[in-house]
Formats: sequence, structure tokens, C-alpha cells
Amino acid sequence: MSKTLDKLFETYAYDSRQKTQLRLADEKGLDISKMKDPKFNWEQMREIS
Repeated sequence: MSKTLDKLFETYAYDSRQKTQLRLADEKGLDISKMKDPKFNWEQMREIS
């Protein structure tokens, strides 16, 4: 896991499905800055990525 994700997970209270979407996007090398807002549910995060 990247340091960016570690920092996000410490800062925001994501649910497990949101964390999964962020991890998948990070593994694909995608820019997660557009989807990191915790207001997005996991389905919205999936669409963004």
C-alpha cells in the first residue's frame, strides 16, 4: 500500500468498501485525488476510477 493511502486511511473514516476501491485504484496506478472524498460511496468511487 502506498504512503498516500496510509495517510488517507489515518485521516478519513472510510468504510471497508471505500477502502477497497481506493486500494484497487492505487494498485492500478490511478490518480486517487479525485475519488478520495469520503462523501463518495464505494460505487461512486468505482465509477470515478
